[in-house]
Amino acid sequence: MRITLFLLLFALTVNSQTKIDEVISVEFPGSVKKYEQLESGAKAVGYHFQNENDSFVFVRSVPVDLGGIEIKDCSSSLFKLRSNYKLISNQVIEMLKGKKFDYSNSIQIFIDDFEAYKMIFIDRESEIKTAECLILQLNGVQYYGIYAMVKKFDEDRKNDFFSSLKIQHPDRQKQIR
Repeated sequence: MRITLFLLLFALTVNSQTKIDEVISVEFPGSVKKYEQLESGAKAVGYHFQNENDSFVFVRSVPVDLGGIEIKDCSSSLFKLRSNYKLISNQVIEMLKGKKFDYSNSIQIFIDDFEAYKMIFIDRESEIKTAECLILQLNGVQYYGIYAMVKKFDEDRKNDFFSSLKIQHPDRQKQIR
């Protein structure tokens, strides 16, 4: 009985930094499931954790050539970087549409001096915040994290998730060629 209780408490309290790649890591509140997908000229690797109240997702997406080799190409200008963010934002809006996640607004933010965007989604009927998405592009790779409510939107858990994002060696990373 004590061993079972200990293991249950240990499983519920273990949080660990998940290495997304050599550049990004993020902390999930529990054990994550990893998935990979190759579609429409892009390779996506995602990580997901969900419980009865909320859902946490972090995805790394990069264009690939016909042979499946990653094409990491930084934007040529700030204008091109912002155009890429708009394209990614539209893809996220389409992905979440119809699931009580209606796009509300976007806010430009900075993570370690890198331009990023935070997107907010609401339930149109109740106007309650239902999800938040963080989008970051580094070294020609798109990263996005999504916190979404299942039953309850928990601002503290969402903040813990997004603030756990770590950029390894930010001085070696770039957004623009």
